[in-house]
Amino acid sequence: SWSPPHTLRGVPIGDFENFLAEVIEAPGVWECTAENHLGKPMMVRKRQGSSKRNMYDACEHLIMREVACLDASYAELRTNYGPANIFISHVWKETAYNTRSATVKLREYLFTKRFNIGHTRRIQLAPGSSSSESLDALADFRVWFCTLCNNQSRVKEELGNDVQHSPFAQVLRSPACRQVALVSPFMALERKWCNYEFCAAKHSGKPVLMVTTEGIVQAGQVAPKTLDKLSKRVVAFNCEHSTCASRDDAKLINRAVAQMGGYKALTGELKEIFQDAIKEAHSWAKTALDRIHDDHDSSNGDCESCECQERPVSQWRESLSGTTSSSAGNKTRGHISVKFSSESSQLEIQEEEEEAEEETEPPTVELTEEEKKMWFRTAAGQGCKDLTDTVLNQSFGSFSIPDEAEGFDAVEFEWQGAAESREYLRTWVLEKKRTSRVEDLVPGQWFQDTLKEWLKMFAEWQTKQKVFKASAAQKEKEAAAKKKAEEAKKKAEGKEGEDKEAEEEEEAEVARDIDIFTVENVCDVGNGEPLFKDFGMEDWALLQLRFELYTMQQAFKKDVDDPERLGIPEIHLAWYYNKYFRK
Repeated sequence: SWSPPHTLRGVPIGDFENFLAEVIEAPGVWECTAENHLGKPMMVRKRQGSSKRNMYDACEHLIMREVACLDASYAELRTNYGPANIFISHVWKETAYNTRSATVKLREYLFTKRFNIGHTRRIQLAPGSSSSESLDALADFRVWFCTLCNNQSRVKEELGNDVQHSPFAQVLRSPACRQVALVSPFMALERKWCNYEFCAAKHSGKPVLMVTTEGIVQAGQVAPKTLDKLSKRVVAFNCEHSTCASRDDAKLINRAVAQMGGYKALTGELKEIFQDAIKEAHSWAKTALDRIHDDHDSSNGDCESCECQERPVSQWRESLSGTTSSSAGNKTRGHISVKFSSESSQLEIQEEEEEAEEETEPPTVELTEEEKKMWFRTAAGQGCKDLTDTVLNQSFGSFSIPDEAEGFDAVEFEWQGAAESREYLRTWVLEKKRTSRVEDLVPGQWFQDTLKEWLKMFAEWQTKQKVFKASAAQKEKEAAAKKKAEEAKKKAEGKEGEDKEAEEEEEAEVARDIDIFTVENVCDVGNGEPLFKDFGMEDWALLQLRFELYTMQQAFKKDVDDPERLGIPEIHLAWYYNKYFRK
């Protein structure tokens, strides 16, 4: 069945809050896996209303049981999905309770920015209300949250083998996505996925909001003590120490990080993002302090001091904060102490001097012989390549050996001759075609028409089966009633046991085997009976998969139109499947 691309699986922020509330208030006791103080797994029980349920628990007890079994994401079946304009980066271990608290802060902040609402006005969302009934529908805020927006029954297939083409990267590169919200930055620093998402957002030019249960860091809503704690974590942070729950995911991220310049560059970029957020948060405190100073300046207009009678405090600050010279010739820097007396309504301004460090010549740095032999350039195989794999896969088919006909004065072959070199290149190109992906492949019209026709026929067959089963059940009911009446009549007439041989022959005729290779109409193999009358859910799924694999192989040959590409390499089967069927 068709699924929307990930960029269109954005969940209205009101629906997202309702989902988190559903996780918290879901009835019953959830048997969940957690870690003890030694880091070993243990089973714990989380009851209805527990503030400890997280996204691992929600996926296992809610999404996998009620949504993923239908081969779809939660966003597709339970929300009014659409283009995602806010990407939420989060940690699965974080509780739904904290995530919901942070989301409420995020929603209020977004409305404040969107409608210029004062910070004192709170926007309330009625419990259980849908997005269409709330103010959220007016602003059209849709979030992309991987737990909801990925199809958890086939998450490995959707993720693929290249992080740069994963759902996360697709949404972050989408023009509709305007910003990234990082929930629980303290925990996020420990996770590889979150670290990759930060840098991908920065490379895509998307601003990153740090969101906590207290509020938005950049909006000045977080306490200074929390900022101090965050700064300590950032200073000691090293991206190489971050972890990932899946080894396969860790390998994918490691490859992507290598293409982005390595972990050292990633660490620097992450520190820069956090530093900018902390600086912006600090600017709110500085603005408040400046406002108080300006208020003191204006209230001191009647000061009777001869020199400060009409001179603002800001000018006193500027004039007294300069550098002066002491009698000893050492440089000193002036500092100002400003006190306001509510009793005398006067400002007391004092200058304090403290010695500045004497300027000295920088020390001469010399390298030892051992240090001179050290190299810090990353090897090409470990760091950034001349060409990314994507560009190489799009271009290698046009590689050629230089020829004099192209205008060269001479072409010299120092390694092998011209014929051997051309054969070597051709062998290399053929091997690349056998193992690489066609990055710019677009499903053609033949595939689109064939798929459309198949989906229509597939639905008709399922409808035919339902109709036949309903009519067959009715016929069986009528036949049973008729048989019962005849038996009663025969019993009354003393004809029990007659026609037994005729009945056996009739049953044998009904139970006859059908040679499927001679069937001309699968919807009617006789007496209106369809060939697929006994199909179960797994039979329909296998039929669908068989069609998809065959059609994808045939469409690939037509769309590539290259006789040297004989088929789809097994290693890239999942990637091409997602390319054609978007799932």
